[in-house]
Amino acid sequence: MTLASELENWTVTLSDVSANISGLAASRAARDAVHTRLTAYGTEEGLDVRTDLVAGPRVLPAAALEPYLTELASCGPLKQLDGTQSDYALFDTVTIIGDVAANSDVETIRAGIEPHLGDRDLRVETRTLNKDLCAIRAALPPLVADTVSIWLGKGETGEAALTGVFTTGENPVVDIQMPATLTGASLWVMVVDNTGKVFHVLPNINSTAHMIDDLGVIENGLRRVRILWPIAALAEDPTRLAIQVTEDDYGKSEVIAILSRTPLFDMRRPRDESVSSVAGALVETLKGREDEILGIASRIIDARP
Repeated sequence: MTLASELENWTVTLSDVSANISGLAASRAARDAVHTRLTAYGTEEGLDVRTDLVAGPRVLPAAALEPYLTELASCGPLKQLDGTQSDYALFDTVTIIGDVAANSDVETIRAGIEPHLGDRDLRVETRTLNKDLCAIRAALPPLVADTVSIWLGKGETGEAALTGVFTTGENPVVDIQMPATLTGASLWVMVVDNTGKVFHVLPNINSTAHMIDDLGVIENGLRRVRILWPIAALAEDPTRLAIQVTEDDYGKSEVIAILSRTPLFDMRRPRDESVSSVAGALVETLKGREDEILGIASRIIDARP
């Protein structure tokens, strides 16, 4: 039956004037096209044609979805929960995670990914960030590296803040972490706040050191560089930076740490500047220096009432 020739391993079951056709189509579009042709043929010939078609591919490599995710990203990279080295069997669930610039981007992602999935479910788990955070992310190079990470904690108790959510009166503490064996690298840390400003917190006017050999403490194989302190620690050293959440802080801010072989900027930046200024400076300073970037990490501080 040439009408079903596009199907893989198709079968047909006949009974009087009824026919049931099953098989595997290459894609959702191919499945729908074969179904339309078969049902139209049945109508013309006076047959009751029913289809049981599965949309392929039979095996979908996760890597095949990466170009579409790159194109659909609006606020930093979109990732697959199962990674890029796995394969999806038929009827598996594909889960996409990441941040977006607008709530409507979720439907855009669905429209861009679902046609390539065949008979698989799609789950999109995203967080909507403001345009300022997204503008800084757009200026950063894509990089997958485990050389630097950010720990968030609560100044009052010292416990980790896994969700990054802090409420009124709480005191966020931030440590930048990297392997203790890593030496000779430069660290730059900035905070993009909820008012459209970027604060350069390391190096800063009170602490100009940026080479990691001169920063932080080593504990359990990790170098920990504290950039935001418990408020109580200001009594020991008033030049330390500390914050306490007030209603003016409500919203999402982002801590970004950039580890590079040489200093990120060739001169000290102002204490704070606009998002557009920093985004432009990042694009300029990173041009042709992508191989000097050892790692980039970011964490959201979500301040709430």
